[in-house]
Amino acid sequence: LDVVALSPQTGIAVGAFGTLRVTQDAGRSWARPVSPGEERHLNRLLVAPDGTVWVAGEEGLLMRSADQGRSWEAVTLRDDAPSLYGLLPLSSGELLVHGLRGRLWRLRPGGEAEQVAIEAPVTLAASCRLGDGRLLLAGAARWFFISADEGRSFTRLTLPVTTAVAELLPLADGRVLALGEAGVSVIRLPAPPRGPGPVT
Repeated sequence: LDVVALSPQTGIAVGAFGTLRVTQDAGRSWARPVSPGEERHLNRLLVAPDGTVWVAGEEGLLMRSADQGRSWEAVTLRDDAPSLYGLLPLSSGELLVHGLRGRLWRLRPGGEAEQVAIEAPVTLAASCRLGDGRLLLAGAARWFFISADEGRSFTRLTLPVTTAVAELLPLADGRVLALGEAGVSVIRLPAPPRGPGPVT
């Protein structure tokens, strides 16, 4: 379901039913490291600014690796956390973690998690940071949320996308590619309000 390249030689791929593979030779061979994610779908990979590799998965599974995927440890958000679909690094060193039923957390470097209040009765499947520093979340049809304070609060947006979104890709001109059930949509976001810039 996702793949990242850590270097020209090293890459990690994840997928359904606990699929986790690591290559150290540019894809010519793949190793299967032991991980806490056996049998659960692994939905998203993220390489954090400090080099830590994170995986978000089914049934609240969150894993991290500090050695380029050779070993993994589980990180607990909370015992009843639902399936997780996305990870977004914040300027504070925290991670924004989102998933099923509109659940959203700020995960601190020490492992403590704080749930963020957001009125989203749908799965939050995609996220990105815009060029102006704002954060964008997307889920089912017409459910988009934007934050100008590094994920402390979110405001719902009405955008012309009528199907679920699985991926968001910001463009240099300020527009965003939304990839999902309807294929690829190009959306233009409202300008940020005048005043102080985004929190950094």
